[in-house]
Amino acid sequence: LAFDYLKTGRLDDAIEMASKCIGLRPIPLAYSTLGRAYLYRGCRPEAITHLQKAVELLPGFFVLWANLSEGLYASGKNSGAAREAFSRTVELARRALEKAPTQAYPRAQLALNLARLGQADAALEEIHRALLLAPESRDIALLSAETFEVLRSRAQALAQLERAFQGGLSVHEVSLSFGLGELRRDPAYTSLLRRLKLNPSADPGGITRRPGPACLGSPIQSAAN
Repeated sequence: LAFDYLKTGRLDDAIEMASKCIGLRPIPLAYSTLGRAYLYRGCRPEAITHLQKAVELLPGFFVLWANLSEGLYASGKNSGAAREAFSRTVELARRALEKAPTQAYPRAQLALNLARLGQADAALEEIHRALLLAPESRDIALLSAETFEVLRSRAQALAQLERAFQGGLSVHEVSLSFGLGELRRDPAYTSLLRRLKLNPSADPGGITRRPGPACLGSPIQSAAN
């Protein structure tokens, strides 16, 4: 439920539900979801704390490292900690693909983090393979847009977003992407939204449910107690 709230923009509800989950059972994905909700809410210290807690609990799961990579990219993409997270995501995504080579999500995360590490040729190869594996996936299209943007291929990033919007991707999900911040300021993006009759200022369904940022407390401390 916390993850679904996160996807629909109900960030305070996502924080509340993930915190309740941790209170019942401190599972890694709950910490990671909570960290992402804090990140999108603008509470970066809390976000990194919970994203790091997730990888401490389950250090071999590439999804948790991908989420930590997202948080560290937003906080300081050139830091040593960020590059370590990018590299770890690459390593674990490759391990996942050895077991399930037709899975598009680990391949798209592999591509994005290769791009963040400056390995452009390898990133392009992997993102094209991911798109071939899941041509209808909005999540893969969004990750591909982020990958192309990191690689300074703005036209390809916009093309992927247009395809994803036509397939049902919400403007809200794009608005949360730290990797697409500069793209969102491009007049071409504004023109794209206008052409598709999409309203970037529309409330996605609860993002303003409570006033002010929800940077409150620490479920990690509660779980420890």
